[in-house]
Amino acid sequence: MASSINTVSGNRVAGLASGMDTESIVEKMLSGTQSKIDKQTGLKQQLEWKQEMVRGIITDINSFHDKYFSFYSSANTNLLSNAFYNTMNAASSTSAIKVISAASNAAGKVTIDSIDQLASACTVKSGGRVSGELKGTVIDPGQFTEESYSFEMTLDGVSRTISFKKGTNADETEALKETVNNLNNSMYRAFGTAAGFQLDTTQPGGPRLNLTQLVWDETQNGGQGGAVPKSNGSGGYVPVDTSRKLYMENTQGKTAVLPLLGFKNEASNKLDYNTSLDSLPLAEPLQGKEFSFKINGVVIDGITSSSTLGDVISKINTSEAGVKVSYSSIEDKFIMESKTTGDISNILMEQTSGNLLTVMFGTKSADTVTGSLDGVKSSKDLVSVNSIEDIMKDAVLGGVNGGTPHIFSLNVDGKDVDIIVKRELTADSTDWNMSELADEINRQLEEKFGAGEIVLSVDDPDSPTKATVSSANHLVSFNDENLNRDITSMLGFTTANTQKAGMQSTLGELGFHGKITFTGTQPDASGSSAMQSVTIDFDNVDTQGQTVEWLVNQVRTAGVELTFDNGAVQIGSASSVTGDGEGKKILNSLFGTDSLTFGTAGSAAVVTEGQNAKFVVNGQVVERNTNTFELEGITLELTEKSRVECQSKFQ
Repeated sequence: MASSINTVSGNRVAGLASGMDTESIVEKMLSGTQSKIDKQTGLKQQLEWKQEMVRGIITDINSFHDKYFSFYSSANTNLLSNAFYNTMNAASSTSAIKVISAASNAAGKVTIDSIDQLASACTVKSGGRVSGELKGTVIDPGQFTEESYSFEMTLDGVSRTISFKKGTNADETEALKETVNNLNNSMYRAFGTAAGFQLDTTQPGGPRLNLTQLVWDETQNGGQGGAVPKSNGSGGYVPVDTSRKLYMENTQGKTAVLPLLGFKNEASNKLDYNTSLDSLPLAEPLQGKEFSFKINGVVIDGITSSSTLGDVISKINTSEAGVKVSYSSIEDKFIMESKTTGDISNILMEQTSGNLLTVMFGTKSADTVTGSLDGVKSSKDLVSVNSIEDIMKDAVLGGVNGGTPHIFSLNVDGKDVDIIVKRELTADSTDWNMSELADEINRQLEEKFGAGEIVLSVDDPDSPTKATVSSANHLVSFNDENLNRDITSMLGFTTANTQKAGMQSTLGELGFHGKITFTGTQPDASGSSAMQSVTIDFDNVDTQGQTVEWLVNQVRTAGVELTFDNGAVQIGSASSVTGDGEGKKILNSLFGTDSLTFGTAGSAAVVTEGQNAKFVVNGQVVERNTNTFELEGITLELTEKSRVECQSKFQ
């Protein structure tokens, strides 16, 4: 039988049963520890009081400094300000004069008999409206493939969703008319007669839409009525009222319908600061895609057709030209004002490239127009300039077949594209030859750009001597960065391999068609300048085989300078350049317009010269070029024309 032994301490006291005050006993046992805690608590409280006192002193010192030694304080308390020591107060007897300060040596009384003229800045304002009528481009009736469409329109700040159905007629032309009718009915429900669309089928190239006012016609839709364009009485339409501000944008998440209607997204009939120049509805079309000019001798450049109106205004206002430009949507005019006032203020403008100032202020256009070659590419295949060397070929193939990645690099539409070639090694895989290497590159090019868009080929799968890149729809070239990639240089490509338009590109390769007439001036037999013209027929078989260099020399015989350089094309020393047929498309692609004129001015701007302030002091006429100045120790500002008296008094 198991046994156990229990032990109990003989000193143990069983709680309350003992009759002793255990709480008091514990408190006395801990009294030494508690006194230490109380001492530290007291020291902590003293430290907090000291911190509060120091903070208060610092606050008082800062307040004292801010009041008496800071230029941000009132001149009445700032000991560092000269105004503090002035012993004069000045007061004006009229609101036509604002007294700013009075020096200690100010005259006791100054009497201004009259203020006859305030100082003003030189201003230049557009001579006419700068916005033109917002019109659509040619549209394809076959593009409307969905049952219904919608877009957002804002008229004078009120936004509505315009939803409409496409026409159902089997004939595309009639279906387009039905579509426009449905569109106008939706516009009428949203905005009444204020805005709608007129289908214009009389223009060359195809149908297009014009913005117009609407009327309700009870005879439409079998007597049910419908909205139709408002007629001007002579077969034309009535444009949207110029006092209305209209803005259109595609509905998010829906089919972009505005391009189908011939309009750009965010199109408006008024100028908008966030819209690019080439998308603005300007009354005077822009000429060129790069613009530069001078204002008061200061060069303003770096402006392109893709710059926004806000970019242009900001570039002018932040320049050293000393002017401020703004656009008034109410007047639909640009206003330029000098930052200085008086008869010393002046504004001189001169264009050096393009006609942006002509569009804004009617200034004479420049004798040079700069365009872009971005939309022009050669259709020729790019055959490697250098021969493929066996040593480099074997080195690259050896690396690829050994599992080492290599890179083929090219520039497509202005962006560098790297193709990383890496062969997966398997037990049953065989080594690649050059043709199979090209196949892998083509597979990745197809993934990026689509089947057949960009194709690389070699003239022999095992012992190639040349490589070729073909692309019908993309602009392909090779830059120094591309050529640093091993496969690119191994294939023999150089910077000379490019589809960019150059002096040796043939006109046929560039796809030029139609006619363009270049007109300039050349000395005649008597030595006087005479107008001469050269017409280039790009559809002529012989012309198709000629180079850009030949074109440059041909137009030079008419005194016109034509240059192609680094992605830009420039025309200078010309009187006019006009396109005929497909020639208009060439000019539009290069310069944003199908006709160029040089040295002409738009609507003359309204110029208001700056003037001095004129006032009479004690019978004597005084002039100042600003409205704020010092007179007999008193600094004052003239605010309006009046007969006044300004008096300063001692404190």
